[in-house]
Amino acid sequence: MEWNQRYSSEPANWIGPTRALLWNNENLLPTGGLVLEAAMGMGNNMPFLLEKGYRILGIDRSEVAVKYVQNQFPQVWTVLADLSNFRLPARAFDLICNFYYLERPLWAQYEQALKPGGILMVETLTEQILEVKPEIPESRLLKPGELQGFFPELEHLEYSEGWIDSDHGSRKAVASLIARKPDGT
Repeated sequence: MEWNQRYSSEPANWIGPTRALLWNNENLLPTGGLVLEAAMGMGNNMPFLLEKGYRILGIDRSEVAVKYVQNQFPQVWTVLADLSNFRLPARAFDLICNFYYLERPLWAQYEQALKPGGILMVETLTEQILEVKPEIPESRLLKPGELQGFFPELEHLEYSEGWIDSDHGSRKAVASLIARKPDGT
């Protein structure tokens, strides 16, 4: 599997700090509760989320990533699964984090999976990245403005699109969204 190879051959490239979108917007996060860390990778957000007192469900399709998170963060519930074939429970999560994973059909489930008042954080690559990484398949990239059209039932709190500094010292083109599910829905 591609991700098992990546995580095994260059683990230092995949272990890094908490995502800046999460860190810089902690004031918007709910107090406690259950977090879905979709496509969690090597668990970079886990220390931050655990420190905030969250219970965490991390899902990834890489055995290497799941085993690493289980060893480093035994209090995190982990699931080895391909999220493209996953069904999320309704009104289960206080916070959903989706960083650098583009699975549009799964995104359609996020509105239903959030509890009222729950927060969704999404950040992923846009087609602009092809300027520096032409090998990335376009199906894995957002079109300009596309992320703004997702999640119509949620209140969009923050949105940005453009180039940001990467965890690895380069720049990357991303779209970022923070949204809240209205109370009573």
